Amino acid sequence: MAVPRASRGQSRLWALPLLLLSLLSLRSLLASATWLSLSQPPALSAPGRRGVLALTVAVAGGMAPARAATSVDAARQQLQDAQKALDELLAGYESIKKNKSGDIVRNGLKASTSPVAQVQKTCEAVASSASDPGVFQDALEEFVEAVDNADGLAYSSGYANSGNWQVNNPANYLEQARSQIKTAAKDIKTMLELLA
Repeated sequence: MAVPRASRGQSRLWALPLLLLSLLSLRSLLASATWLSLSQPPALSAPGRRGVLALTVAVAGGMAPARAATSVDAARQQLQDAQKALDELLAGYESIKKNKSGDIVRNGLKASTSPVAQVQKTCEAVASSASDPGVFQDALEEFVEAVDNADGLAYSSGYANSGNWQVNNPANYLEQARSQIKTAAKDIKTMLELLA
């Protein structure tokens, strides 16, 4: 026997009462502000929407500079670690190319333990703290694109023995990946200068 299923419109009807109930519960909690104090009831009534918004902005605004300073230091360290990882990858690149080891390139760029893989997430948070946020964001976008391109080219090097062998060979793909890695290293240098 088939179980009848609710249509899309019917399933939405259940969400509205639950949302309304949640909002009413929250309103009643705010209206009876005795839960906010431990020993004495508050002298003022519960804040309205504007009061909550002002409090949120004041707290967030007061905490932002300390958080940003820590994030900038963390981003700078992350960029230095990524720069070192890219320099090491480029230093041993002839061996990688000779052995057709595209996986070493991919692991150096995208592995979860690679500092290069963490740059985008870390630097997006501090782009507005750079001396020129627009140039920083452009460098970050170019960096992400270069890393993605290098990863794709290194992956393709494992399957490059089809078609025209003079063009579709692992050495050619790995050389193109090296060019992208050099672009990423240049972008890291730019981002480091803008965070100095």
